Amino acid sequence: MSRFCTVCVGLVLVLIVSFGTGMAEEKASASKTDTLSLQSNYWALYPRRADISLRTFHQLKDEPGIVLSLRTDVKDFSHYLYTFKRDSLPAEAALESRDGEIAVRFAKRDEPKGQRILTEIRAVSRSGEKTRPYGVEIGYYPKELYAAGGQTSPSWLVVQNTDLVLSGSSVDDWVLEQATAADRAYAQKRWGDLIKGYKTDSEKAQAVAKALIKILKPHGGVPSDSMLNASGFEQLARVEAGKDHAWCSNFADIFTKACTSLGIPVREINMQYFWSSEGENSFEIAEGHRTTELFDRDLNRWVWIDLTFSILGARGGDQDPLNMWELVQALNDGSRIKGLKVVEYDSEKDVEKAVPALDSSQKKALLNYFRQDQQYKYVRKASDAKPATTVP
Repeated sequence: MSRFCTVCVGLVLVLIVSFGTGMAEEKASASKTDTLSLQSNYWALYPRRADISLRTFHQLKDEPGIVLSLRTDVKDFSHYLYTFKRDSLPAEAALESRDGEIAVRFAKRDEPKGQRILTEIRAVSRSGEKTRPYGVEIGYYPKELYAAGGQTSPSWLVVQNTDLVLSGSSVDDWVLEQATAADRAYAQKRWGDLIKGYKTDSEKAQAVAKALIKILKPHGGVPSDSMLNASGFEQLARVEAGKDHAWCSNFADIFTKACTSLGIPVREINMQYFWSSEGENSFEIAEGHRTTELFDRDLNRWVWIDLTFSILGARGGDQDPLNMWELVQALNDGSRIKGLKVVEYDSEKDVEKAVPALDSSQKKALLNYFRQDQQYKYVRKASDAKPATTVP
């Protein structure tokens, strides 16, 4: 039993870096250390759909206990059904929660004995269909338990076991483009037959990407200011009419509008490492670019695709298609890049082919834009939720 166990978002690894020379005894008394935390927001940026996940934990203020705050991706969700099982006692009667808040309370007995509560939770749809049970087991170890062993310590609440992930966001949080009825009608009329024979979101998105690449590539160039505030379909119309040019942001806007109007979740990621500005000159150490990811609901993962470079996806060996961050890691790893392949599309010959990234016609662009020294900017819907550690 460790009183330092916690459940946290992403990967947290504490590294202790020691400096100094001499014998071990001298280091203990004279050396200095810095404690650095390796923290990742990867899972917040790359959520997956889940029957139930944990939005956050709130610690009760005046009694030992935790409030579980839940989220669900169950279609037509109605409520949560949950039961408590305390230590070795039988499970208690089932309760309902419609707001996703479940308070797990422990008895304060002032005795040197720990307690455990297993909370089993199901999500229920309006039709009455239930998910499988998910569990969160929390232990309570009072200060009297540590005092009995001669140790001064506060009381500890510890998540001992759970098959729920702590999810700081949902897939829908990242899909910003909203399609109107007119958008959906236009997209269906233009690309509906094109995607009819495909099953997965990735296959449908690739088909749309190829159609758009054929249109946009001949009009590549610097767009006018008229493209800045235009919708994706308005940008497409200007390009097709020969009134404007398109570069990466337009490729991304148009692709995102087309896919979301067809019911395929797509988001855009902006890239640029702006460093400074002096007078009339601005300086960036990594060139600006805009790329896209779709969420494939069959794979339950984000998948990178980039129309600017006529690339329909990337894979590392026999893995599922990569998201953008997995691509960045592979491109900047001397060993992993050797097994990285990208799917290039030749719009003139209407041919796609998987080629090693190191042999790709876009190798220079990939290594230039998707660098280690780059800033990747993800945008999601604003949330009214406020983080908290304690509640009354």
